[in-house]
Amino acid sequence: MPDPDLGRPRIVCLCGSTRFLDAFDAASIQQTLAGNIVLSIATTRTADVDLFADRSPAEQEELREHLAALHRAKIDLADEVLVLNVGGYIGAATRGEIAYAERTGTPVAYLEPLGTA
Repeated sequence: MPDPDLGRPRIVCLCGSTRFLDAFDAASIQQTLAGNIVLSIATTRTADVDLFADRSPAEQEELREHLAALHRAKIDLADEVLVLNVGGYIGAATRGEIAYAERTGTPVAYLEPLGTA
């Protein structure tokens, strides 16, 4: 379903804590069924803290920086960012992604109204 203003489907980038993997799944299917292209995190259904537990602190930091850069590139491709602020939670990394989107002019929407926590 193309967006009439864009002539193509909207591209929505999902942002939020990896602790909310179920919310990523739900938002991904909801946005897809609404006719949007979804950019999201890669997931093995394991939180980053557990997935990278066998790495040294330096390797973990390098991976976090790499993944953050990739996610910023997804934001650059997106027409909109959808923040999955389950229970009002927005972590530091997600706050950084929101700030990046705002700086680059990408509209930001929220799963839940702000100030619900």
